[in-house]
Order: sequence, then structure tokens, then C-alpha cells
Amino acid sequence: MDEIFHHTMGNSMIPWSDLQAIIEYKHQMKVIQLDLKRWTRYFEAGIQQQIWSTEVKQLCTMKNIDEKQY
Repeated sequence: MDEIFHHTMGNSMIPWSDLQAIIEYKHQMKVIQLDLKRWTRYFEAGIQQQIWSTEVKQLCTMKNIDEKQY
């Protein structure tokens, strides 16, 4: 795998620093997605057990509506 990567980098027009930034941003996005999945699951579990207050439910519902608009 490393050989293929280095071969591709040698023939690439993308500067190393730009590629490194892209990789870091992609990693950050995956971490955020995992965090969102985890907290969504916590929220859903809380709704099923009715441990969340009405305010928390409304806040999360409004946030989901805002995210779907983008």
C-alpha cells in the first residue's frame, strides 16, 4: 500500500502539504460523523426510556430540522 501511495504522490500534481491537509480534514469529518452517530444513539435511547426533558427533545428536533435544510 505504501508503495502505491508513494508512486501516486510522485506522479501527482497536488502538493504534499495540500494532500496532508485534505487527509486531516477527511479524518476530522469522520470523527465528527462518529461522534454525531454516538450522541444520536444516546438521544434515541433516552427517548425510549423517557429520560430526556421536553426542552432537550425540542432542541434536538430543531437542530435536526436546521441540518436538513443544508
